[in-house]
Amino acid sequence: MATKSKTSIGKTEYVNIISTEETVLETYFMMLSKFNFERAKEQCEREREGKASNGTWCDFMAVLARLAAAESQYFSLHHAEKIWKLPRKDSLKALLDTIYHDMNRISEIYYHGRGGTDFSWERKMTDLVSSTLEYVSYKKEMTDFYVQLDAGESSHIDYRNAEKTLKDIHDRHKYSFKHPFLRPVRDVVTKEVEILVDMFGAQIYMAEWNFLQSLMLLQSAQVKLSAWTNPAPPSSQESATRSSSRPSWGARAQSPPPHGQTPALCMWLSKFHTALLAKFTLYFHGVLAEHATVYDMKYLSGKLDFDYLSNFSAVVKAQALCVCLVFDSTGLPDFKGPKYYLPDTPAPMLTGLNSYPFMITVPAEFALHHHRPNIVSIIMERSHQLHASTQLISQHDEKLLCTYYMTQVDSRMTLLAICPQKGKDTKVTNLLTDIASHLRNSHVIAMLRPG
Repeated sequence: MATKSKTSIGKTEYVNIISTEETVLETYFMMLSKFNFERAKEQCEREREGKASNGTWCDFMAVLARLAAAESQYFSLHHAEKIWKLPRKDSLKALLDTIYHDMNRISEIYYHGRGGTDFSWERKMTDLVSSTLEYVSYKKEMTDFYVQLDAGESSHIDYRNAEKTLKDIHDRHKYSFKHPFLRPVRDVVTKEVEILVDMFGAQIYMAEWNFLQSLMLLQSAQVKLSAWTNPAPPSSQESATRSSSRPSWGARAQSPPPHGQTPALCMWLSKFHTALLAKFTLYFHGVLAEHATVYDMKYLSGKLDFDYLSNFSAVVKAQALCVCLVFDSTGLPDFKGPKYYLPDTPAPMLTGLNSYPFMITVPAEFALHHHRPNIVSIIMERSHQLHASTQLISQHDEKLLCTYYMTQVDSRMTLLAICPQKGKDTKVTNLLTDIASHLRNSHVIAMLRPG
């Protein structure tokens, strides 16, 4: 009753204070969603200095300023550290743990001080801080995810397991950080996960030599990446509504970061997509070549970040007889080939040597049929070694007077080169190792580590 007896001036002042603080919070999360981390941090520091008498609010502003710094580290790829590196007090994981602990303490203060009405400031802050805690918890899990993904860069990455882990994290937080103020950052994390899931899915289908599914997922990821990194400007009506409902200083949250400051994580996602597109062009070269001229294929391949066909040719120029990719279709009873077939189309029965079709061969006219029995025999007999290691294996054949160099680049794909001489050919093996590293996405995964 004491609150109701205040003068109208007192009421107005009280409402303005609450409105200003809510605007600060809403603008803060909007800034985070637009990658304006430094502005968000500066706003929290100004707010903290301007209301030094409000201890709990200032503590919350201090934690939010540190959260903005943590977000900056996250999107700058400071999360993926070497797995053998000891945790540091200034690492992102340690910073998020500290933020979570301090924010949890603030949440308890607001919870115990909440009033008896649903509209009390303490009750509003309890809901907001609890929702922010859920967001920090989510970021901790995503940080661990990127660290583990980076740790698998030196071996064969299990993309099915990575996709499952990512979906599990998203499902656990499906109903988390639902506070209206956190909606912008929730939209960001949803886009991030959807893009990753699409690209992991495309990689999985490419490894099964499935043209249509991998193409659709690559296109889906491209659309989402473009929408995220190049958002459409608001309509004039939306701009007018925003300007009439928000203070002018808060509109700064709507602007993107300065030119040239696209977050490193967004750039990495684009590079990952580009790497997958180059790989798709190689795996389905035969399908694509049916709808383009040889000149067009060479021209388009040359515009990719990594031109596999040119690198295959470089191996041949280094004294290799040929370079090819071999697909293992065993265990895939419904496999019909890389092209798209209607569901009712009967699947061809691939048996024996035909279970290991050649995906692409450079030069195309090389007579591989003499070598097929040897190639299939080596893949079958040394399958465990090929799967367990990223190193090249070699085997010499005295009858055909050649040496086979092989390495597994996907669960069912083997990169192969045939050389005429006996003994290790360093130039050929170095080129093959580099090609295999790109096909495994090792180069782009390694980019998760800054510097």
